[in-house]
Amino acid sequence: MRIRRIIEKLRYPGMFLKILVLFECILIIVVIVTSSFIIERFSDTVIEKEIMLGDAKLDRLADYCNDKYNRIYSLYNYIHSGPISEIAAKAVQNPEDGYEINNIEITGVFAKGVISADPDISDVIISSVNGIVYSFSGDGYIAVKPSFDFIHYPAITEFLNSEETICMIYDDPSSYTLKDREPVLSFVGKIFDSTIFPKRELVGLFIMNVPLQKIEKQDPSLNTSMDGELTLVSNRDQILYSTSHGNWGEKAVPKTWEDAGQYVKTKEVGTSGAKAVYTLSNQDLIKEIQQIKHQIYKVMAVAIIFTMTVCLFIYRIFNRQVQILIRSMRQLQTGDFSLYIPIKSKDEIGIISQAFNEMCKKLNDYISEVYAAEIQRKNAELNALQTQIDPHFLYNTLDSIRARALAEQDEKTGEMIVLLGKMFRWSSRTTDKFITLEDELEYIDTYLKLQKYRYEERLDVDIRVPDECLDDVIPKLILQPLVENVIKHALADKEDTGLIGIVAKEKDGKRLEITIFDNGKGIEEHTLQDMYEKLNQQIAQDEFKSIGLQNVQARLKLLFGDEYGLMIKSIVGVGTAVKVIIPILTKKDVQDGCINY
Repeated sequence: MRIRRIIEKLRYPGMFLKILVLFECILIIVVIVTSSFIIERFSDTVIEKEIMLGDAKLDRLADYCNDKYNRIYSLYNYIHSGPISEIAAKAVQNPEDGYEINNIEITGVFAKGVISADPDISDVIISSVNGIVYSFSGDGYIAVKPSFDFIHYPAITEFLNSEETICMIYDDPSSYTLKDREPVLSFVGKIFDSTIFPKRELVGLFIMNVPLQKIEKQDPSLNTSMDGELTLVSNRDQILYSTSHGNWGEKAVPKTWEDAGQYVKTKEVGTSGAKAVYTLSNQDLIKEIQQIKHQIYKVMAVAIIFTMTVCLFIYRIFNRQVQILIRSMRQLQTGDFSLYIPIKSKDEIGIISQAFNEMCKKLNDYISEVYAAEIQRKNAELNALQTQIDPHFLYNTLDSIRARALAEQDEKTGEMIVLLGKMFRWSSRTTDKFITLEDELEYIDTYLKLQKYRYEERLDVDIRVPDECLDDVIPKLILQPLVENVIKHALADKEDTGLIGIVAKEKDGKRLEITIFDNGKGIEEHTLQDMYEKLNQQIAQDEFKSIGLQNVQARLKLLFGDEYGLMIKSIVGVGTAVKVIIPILTKKDVQDGCINY
């Protein structure tokens, strides 16, 4: 029920609701225009900020990698000028010398010194070309397998066959550690025999690992809202590190960096040939703008909801007073003129309420003087119309009895008189202005039995009324005059058997339709049109030949209004049907002769 009322209000909005909708529409337009201006005004600034932050990330990554490369390059020089290259050369010449305690201690001190000087380095590995390995891993890292063949390790083989002396590669050390490890950036360098310098004879290599997690900690993207991608690419186009972890170790495609629709900036990492690349798509460039939009939309939604709440609160205050007026007016339509609306303000609604109270008082006074007299006049008119039928019916019935008595002197005449007495007793109950359809049909049945004595076998009766219609209440003597008209006009000159039928049905749960039909001579079209015109006009009885039809139509119009009454259809030579249309009434709807529906 509540939902239905809301839908009804939306279909036919009131004045205050229209004002509320108009106000909200204006607010939305203002907020949209303002937000559009703000977004347009600050979009360039936001883009510049995003690019600046991206460049700072790139510089930080490049500087970090460049620092590691330069540090390890200086260690590369130290390796060739110190004892490390000599130890590797001795291990190649005589493998047993490689396992001397002194050599192991020297390499261990060197490795510990490197890790101590730079905690980001997790492993220092030195391997001779004949497979003797010296390794040291920092605290918290899994140790390296001492027997692993680094010389033939696929990740290093390509480097050893090249002209480079030091390079950076992406590697997963799990293959040469005792347990699985996280990926690393490996700085790999060649070790030459320093004793035969300037001749370059490869005697070993060194590996210094920097876990990629250490590099990731240098990425300031965790503190920004950008989604740009940072990539560290080797001189062989291998992705050494990327903020997109799925790209680690993959082959880079430099041409894609130049694609339209994104911002690209690169920076070289020392003399290694590697470079750091920062890419940011246009969609990411305006990401912060989108965030500003979302914030504006949220503020706009909050503002609209707040204003709607305030407006609805004000609307409820004023609408309550309007609804009191509307309910009072609807109550006035039901005939209650003793209404009084309390006046709580002196605004427009208060003035209307005061005017309404004065109108109700004047109407109440007027009704007291005039309406009661009018009701008495209409009741008298109804009584007069109803009693007009009885004498006419009496004359016709007595004429039938007289004709029968003259024709045949038998006991049937007594039965006819008994039926006539029954009819008089029924019609003498003048206080009953409304009866059930079942009572009216019983009266008609008695009337038709009398008529059968007159017409003998030339009269057939067919009454078909559903049980649910029998308790419906109708005005008294509404159907009998119509049946009498059939006998008087339709079947009077008919030589063969005449038929009178009565059917009834309820339609749409609101109307009761009762049809009286016959197989008489019918009515000419122009005559039927003339009858319709006279039925709907207030004319004197002596100007209308069918007194029964006129009385019934006048009573129905007076009782129920112009939408109810009689409908007549006729075909010459076939018959006539008269339909009575009245509202469905129950005994509760008619009390003391008055209709309360």
